[in-house]
Amino acid sequence: MHTLVIPFAAHNVNLRPSLHVVGTPAATAISGFGHVVLRLIAEITGQSFSDRGSALVIKSYDMLPGRSKARLAMKDDAGKARAGTEAGMFDERLGIITGSFVIRFEASSGALFQLEEHLIEVKDALHTLGFSGGVLQVTDKLKISANDDSGLIAFKQLPGHHRVLVDRTEMLTTYAEAMGVDHLDALAQLLILSQEQRKAWGQSQGAKTSLGEKVVQEAEASEDEIPYLGRLVPMSIGYRAIELARLRNTGMPYPHVYAEPVTGLARLQALSSYIRSEEGISAFWAHSHNDRAYISKGEI
Repeated sequence: MHTLVIPFAAHNVNLRPSLHVVGTPAATAISGFGHVVLRLIAEITGQSFSDRGSALVIKSYDMLPGRSKARLAMKDDAGKARAGTEAGMFDERLGIITGSFVIRFEASSGALFQLEEHLIEVKDALHTLGFSGGVLQVTDKLKISANDDSGLIAFKQLPGHHRVLVDRTEMLTTYAEAMGVDHLDALAQLLILSQEQRKAWGQSQGAKTSLGEKVVQEAEASEDEIPYLGRLVPMSIGYRAIELARLRNTGMPYPHVYAEPVTGLARLQALSSYIRSEEGISAFWAHSHNDRAYISKGEI
């Protein structure tokens, strides 16, 4: 497998992908972006590329003030919501993210050569794509790493204090079974424990240490010196059908199904800490689907 690093800045990114999650882009947006990029590359090069997951490495992150998102039943709903005269469905949250995508793929030696030859053309074409509903800009040159199955070659090219979203959804089942609680309680308790751990770590670094210095210390410290590996965050990872698909009077020629969002768990982890990890976890989000669910999960 090979990797492609895309430095970027994205504006107006959807940071409320479901009613239950605020503050992180959907895992399906991360994996979907990588999939679309590889389709674009295939069109430009005339070669075949197989998607093996995409990682989001975050340099900076800002959430914009919320705004009401209107019902879409009537034309005037959006205007009423903006004017404050119509109750919106929920508060929309947008944000700005800068960092790098690391896209992992399989390709023949000939296809890899063609990608290298068309790299500038690919970079220029990426402005036609978006990320999680936002506008994407490529901020630096693209970098290819051949024979990079784990992605470590690509990750080591990036600053260690940057953050990467790592799939930890399996912790929900493990914790729920161990503590005898359901998955919702497991999610809430794990998030509280993670926050308490973060506060304890911050206090142990001393009051005079700036936040930036703490981030660098965390990234450069060994596992024995510092137990805090990053904050656990809820993440929208896809949808699950609540009924069997059937034809409805929607004007569309294909079956329709009602579905509910699926909430998973991720760790916003220092990149250098993730590089040293040997837990068998993955920051590469890849699509996985069957007849009843469509989700993205970490792929080793």
